Amino acid sequence: MRVSPGRHYFNCGGVILALYDPQADGDNREVRPNFDHVYFAVADLQAVHQRAKRLGGLADETGDGNLPMGKIAKRPWGERSFYLRDPFGNPLCFVDNQTLFTGKGGGPRRRPPRRRSRRGR
Repeated sequence: MRVSPGRHYFNCGGVILALYDPQADGDNREVRPNFDHVYFAVADLQAVHQRAKRLGGLADETGDGNLPMGKIAKRPWGERSFYLRDPFGNPLCFVDNQTLFTGKGGGPRRRPPRRRSRRGR
């Protein structure tokens, strides 16, 4: 939803992402990219990657685990993801929502059930 010439709000599944361009709003502020990545969990990572490839901006750096950041890869923490920069230089990451790392349990959200030890055997 466009709120003003320089503000656009996106509903991202219960979270509002607000984008702001001060110059488009007539504010005398310098436009600069975010310091770190904004992450988006998506249902179809392959489709999002294909669209990003067509539009440009895929990262050409090598990241953790010596993996190419602009390609879909399983990261050392278990997520399948890729990285890019938007036209304004903001670093973004798109993650397969089935492998989303939540910080709980040390791995992706979906894990095989734990085996229970048999005592006394």
